[in-house]
Amino acid sequence: MLQTAGFLGAQLSVRKVDAEIEFQVQTRWQWMDAIGRFAGSDVEKAVVEPGAVAELLSFDPRVCHYDVIEDAGKSSGSSGA
Repeated sequence: MLQTAGFLGAQLSVRKVDAEIEFQVQTRWQWMDAIGRFAGSDVEKAVVEPGAVAELLSFDPRVCHYDVIEDAGKSSGSSGA
């Protein structure tokens, strides 16, 4: 992913839900074609490394794409929430 032209960055978030830990990954891309270069022709199919799949209880097999209409504040760091 890091070597893909058009990749702008990623953020990994975590939260505890009962006795489990939930992760959320958000990636930022300059254009949709860059996502296709990374993910392949089905840009809504989640790309999860085999090592991660082996460690996860479950994961969403599909992803959603959004257009950013406003970006305010710092791009990384902890919210403390």
